[in-house]
Amino acid sequence: DPAAEPFLKEDEGIRPPGFQEWRKFGAPKGAPGQARHHPSLKEHELIGWMLAMHFLGAMEVAVDIIVREVDTAHHLLKQHDPATVVLPPPKHIPSANSPAESLLFGLPSSGAENDKHWKMNHVSCRTSFDPVLEGTLKEVVVSGLADELDLMLPKSEMIYVDGWVLDYGDGEKKAKRKLKPFDGLGYIDSKKAYYGLPMSKTLSFWLPWEGFTVSGDSGRGNSGNQLRGNKDVELKLEEDDASNWYRSLVVCEVNEDRGENECNFEKNIDFVVGGKPATDVTYIDATGVSYLKKRICVNVGIPEGSKVSRKDGSSADSPLGLSLDVTAKGFLLLKDGPCSISHVVWEEHTL
Repeated sequence: DPAAEPFLKEDEGIRPPGFQEWRKFGAPKGAPGQARHHPSLKEHELIGWMLAMHFLGAMEVAVDIIVREVDTAHHLLKQHDPATVVLPPPKHIPSANSPAESLLFGLPSSGAENDKHWKMNHVSCRTSFDPVLEGTLKEVVVSGLADELDLMLPKSEMIYVDGWVLDYGDGEKKAKRKLKPFDGLGYIDSKKAYYGLPMSKTLSFWLPWEGFTVSGDSGRGNSGNQLRGNKDVELKLEEDDASNWYRSLVVCEVNEDRGENECNFEKNIDFVVGGKPATDVTYIDATGVSYLKKRICVNVGIPEGSKVSRKDGSSADSPLGLSLDVTAKGFLLLKDGPCSISHVVWEEHTL
């Protein structure tokens, strides 16, 4: 840790109090998770202090506005179109044809790879993991789920006949059992996912369009006849080719290594996007989409000929979005590792 390294080079007795007993954990003796790759008590405190300083800066600005009795509506509540944020180029620029490269890294402002200014399209995400403040995966599920059962209970293959099952993986269940005597150690994270076998049939999603403000209004959703983007480019809702609206689509499985016979997204899943089969599904090999060197996300893509649709199928005032159907296939056994879906991420054309 660059922030702590200068202090940790000193002898324990002359370090500042915040850097003494640097690798001591706050959990009781015998509690799980006291590994080198997990932050210790003092590391947590340092991270908390750094975040607090950022929040303090914002609070000082807010207090100054209040004390000077400035028109807060002008400063804080003014409605405006989303600002176009300019980014520096990524440290490791991906090749132009790498899967979902624009979703992960953005795009050069001018189109040239040596451009010093990069931008990103609007990116939406839904997850089954906890905690989540907004955007659960269940919100975009249309059909195909089995009834929810206690996540800690064992599940037989017969449960999967009723649909995709919300569950923990074996590794997650073992971890939670170890934490139970210690009241979870205060953690509220939960790696739950929707698990499916070929007998589970199709899990259907509908991914709402969230990339533009509508008719001058801010926020999610869309209605009316036109949408306006960051460059004042109007797109007519009659243009239903999905590639005009969505640039990329990524689906991720739960981050758990379950062996060589587990579900493989490239071989054991059929994806249908906007009514068209996805024929070039590939795992993404990049930082941020892997776990312990295991690739866990695939670029599904936007197939040629796929169409956007209305949420209720007809009304011109209902939200616009993209359908996604997921079906497990091949020879898969529950004990080897069923297919799992924990994150769906999609990128919308807004630049």
